[in-house]
Amino acid sequence: MKAQRITWKEHFRNALWLAKTTLSVTSWHGVIWVLLLPIIGLSSIVLNYFSAQIVQELIHAVEQHISQMPLALFRLFIAYICTELLIKVFTIASRYFELRKNYLFDEKIQIKKLEKIAQLDIQYHEDPEFQSMIERTSSTLGWRGPNAFVAISNFFASTITSVMLVSILLTLEPIIIILLLIPIYLNYLVDKQSGERIWNIWSSNGEDRKHASHALYGLSNLQVLQEAKIYGFANYLIVRFRKAFANFNNRVIAPLTKQSFHYVLTALISVILFTGIHYWLLTQVLQGNLTIGNYTFYLVSLATVSSSFTSLQRYLSMFIEQSPFLQDTRIFFSLQEKIKKPLSPKSVLQMAPKIEFRNVSFKYPNSKKFILKNVSFTISPTEKIAIVGENGAGKSTLVKLLARFYDVTSGEILINDVNIRDIDLTSYYKLWGVLLQRFAQYWFTVRENIGLSNIEDIENTSLVQRAAKHVGADKMINKLTHKYETSLSTDFKDGVELSGGQWQSIGIARGIFADPTFIILDEPTSALDALAEEKVFTEINAATKQATTIIISHRFATIRNVDKVFVLDKGIIVEQGNHQELMIRKGLYYKMFTAQAKGYE
Repeated sequence: MKAQRITWKEHFRNALWLAKTTLSVTSWHGVIWVLLLPIIGLSSIVLNYFSAQIVQELIHAVEQHISQMPLALFRLFIAYICTELLIKVFTIASRYFELRKNYLFDEKIQIKKLEKIAQLDIQYHEDPEFQSMIERTSSTLGWRGPNAFVAISNFFASTITSVMLVSILLTLEPIIIILLLIPIYLNYLVDKQSGERIWNIWSSNGEDRKHASHALYGLSNLQVLQEAKIYGFANYLIVRFRKAFANFNNRVIAPLTKQSFHYVLTALISVILFTGIHYWLLTQVLQGNLTIGNYTFYLVSLATVSSSFTSLQRYLSMFIEQSPFLQDTRIFFSLQEKIKKPLSPKSVLQMAPKIEFRNVSFKYPNSKKFILKNVSFTISPTEKIAIVGENGAGKSTLVKLLARFYDVTSGEILINDVNIRDIDLTSYYKLWGVLLQRFAQYWFTVRENIGLSNIEDIENTSLVQRAAKHVGADKMINKLTHKYETSLSTDFKDGVELSGGQWQSIGIARGIFADPTFIILDEPTSALDALAEEKVFTEINAATKQATTIIISHRFATIRNVDKVFVLDKGIIVEQGNHQELMIRKGLYYKMFTAQAKGYE
């Protein structure tokens, strides 16, 4: 398995992005924390200096048989105590601001992520690679970001401390610095290789993580748990979780033995080198080249600079290990919308629109297969039309193009004779009422579930009730414990779980709540029985007389009364007309309708 390599330039860009992002979302808390780190490091050097000078003054006082505290020694002692106190205060403050920084980062970066997800086009979310990127960043962003920033900040602080200590030791013997760097460099090579290997495992084994995540979610979901109890497959899910988790963990754990062995070797080299340097310092004292005080200071500085170099290596390695994950996050936040906004957007009149497709052809990005081919049709304002066809004919794709989730490959879509590319989408979407086949079921209250299509009136219970009555959902809602304020999830107190048909009524009510002038219904009544379906359509028609309506349905009884039917077959409109006209022609529509009618005999 070949490890992925990231260039130093990319590491630097990742570090710069993280520092800029962290300091922007944590405000002055992050700045103060970063500044405190080198202050603590430099204060420790000062403390070591005072300690060595105290030893030297103490030896001098003993040699001179001085029994009273000399003023010079007393001043050094007070300076030592004050420095020690300052270090403790700075350390406590550092911990405080670090915690504040971490909480703020976790809160605000997740919000920024949600905002970015909401901003990006639907076509991103239909891309498996993008979904993998989201999965990788979601599972680690909350802790990898702060950890990597800690590594950067401590690397910065350790660099300042190291420069100061190196300047001190260079006055003694320059070769000492080179000897101290040998084991540090060896450890860096081990950590760098390990970090690249771990990232490669994370990036290339997403399926195992997904299986583990889904298995874990499964037994936390009430519907899954109910079936697991009845059918007895709970242990099967547990085995799937264990297998997926173990497969992933085994790949991560496997290199640790080799890595630990390398650490032992470099530790041995480090001890040997430090012992040799320490022995040399002792000989310098015996030869009269160093005082006891300077020996003490140099020895402590030697240990400190060795520790500082180790910290530099450790923090650099820590960042390099996190850097590929940060790169994913950095790339995610840098993604731009693919649907380009017009330079001079045109607002849409808030009335039933005229829809026109002119020779529209479309294929999805990175695909060579055309889903729609030279499709042309016109829908007049307030006209109600149906689109039918076999699965894969292109019906849902047509809706995505109408919503401008994608731009057409060729041809053009006109809304009130204006190209959809030139329209302000915010004003355009205000026309819409939509119920897709796989509509969202929110854990909010009934009122919120219906009112989400018009946030401005979401608190207006009377309007919500009117929408519910139009689709016959009011009787069901009034039987709930808290009626329109009942949470539609059993995860909340007095919450309920609705049936499929009940949810569909709520979804349809949401679709008409904002009095839309353009409605798209994609299999809107698939969970209702025939009588309920007929009633719902009667109510929808009554509530949306002044709206342009598109219905996608496999139930032909649903669409017999529309103004026009478009029949799609392999991306081409092969027939159009009303129900009676198409039945007379005895083409594809006739065959589909009669085949379905026989099923009801």
